[in-house]
Amino acid sequence: MKNKGKSIEDAINVNAEYSEEGIALEYEWIDKVWGIRDIDWTLINQELLHHGGKHFDILYIEFPNKETRVIYFDISKFYGKYKLFS
Repeated sequence: MKNKGKSIEDAINVNAEYSEEGIALEYEWIDKVWGIRDIDWTLINQELLHHGGKHFDILYIEFPNKETRVIYFDISKFYGKYKLFS
């Protein structure tokens, strides 16, 4: 799984109905693969990219040894959809 998400072509498909759920799933995937946030890795930056009619979150993470990694998530399924709580 550590080889997934290295590019748009290999983006991790986030299967969520709403943005809140989708964003949580992105971080859950990173924690599962790379360890605990702010211990094993730190978020450096996050970008939104629209390409080929799809929407992508690009997360830049850094490890304690200062190595960095870019992870692409395809968020097309939930992009712009929010669950309204009453």
